[in-house]
Amino acid sequence: MKYIYILRLCLFFFTCGVLFAEPSVSIRDTIIPRGEIYSIPIAGNFANVESANSIEFVFEYDQFIFDIKSVSTETSAFFTSQEPIVSSDLFSKPAKYRIKFSNTGTLVAQSGNLFNLVIEGLAAPRDSAAFACTEVLVNDENISFTSPSAMFRTTGENIIQGYPTDLFSNYPNPFRGWTTFTFNLQDGGTAEFEIYNYFGTRVYPYKELSKYLHITQVSGENGGSEFSDYFGNFPAGKFTLQFTPSEDLFPSGLYLLTMKHNGKFYSQFFVYSK
Repeated sequence: MKYIYILRLCLFFFTCGVLFAEPSVSIRDTIIPRGEIYSIPIAGNFANVESANSIEFVFEYDQFIFDIKSVSTETSAFFTSQEPIVSSDLFSKPAKYRIKFSNTGTLVAQSGNLFNLVIEGLAAPRDSAAFACTEVLVNDENISFTSPSAMFRTTGENIIQGYPTDLFSNYPNPFRGWTTFTFNLQDGGTAEFEIYNYFGTRVYPYKELSKYLHITQVSGENGGSEFSDYFGNFPAGKFTLQFTPSEDLFPSGLYLLTMKHNGKFYSQFFVYSK
């Protein structure tokens, strides 16, 4: 009888530990060869979260060590048919990557695989950086959770990943204050940037535009390098372009950013709203 009582007591405390345990997000240590793309599983335990209108995860990482390319829910135990809203801030230190699931309703699982992150190794061999989930928001409110940091390390030869030349749309858009574009250069060479208003008039003279553009190479031979000359030679790789217009000289409206690289033009419309 005594042993049955002890067994029941242990079972009671075990059940309480499961039901009232703090939510957790688990990331394993990973080695990603430079230039390779891996799908990394992100696991979680949400036994005490029965339902939610939205769940958001915020990760912090070093954007010069690896690049988060996309999110996959194919093997998810929680969000099988959900398409998340994804955003990133490459200019914060460390960089932030947000994944938000809306209209989640009743969670179909209490623990298991949350989603997979598709990640590309970028940095030189034997470089490493911490990768952690720093925030979890349920119904847009931060909750208490546990998530030990994982260590991501690159290895192998110095492979330079090729990027087809292109200029991508900015985020946020519309914006006030500043916004960020991304562009790829498959080959090194001259890249020239211009901004035009709705009427086709160039907004800034040549010498003025460099005051409002901040270009950083994210990956490639010179990953992490900053460029002050928006009308010059660039190496091959992936870049971010931060545009911070002068509120006095830049009225609200529709604008066009153009990039000329090796004789070809690329462009993106954007909206500035004061």
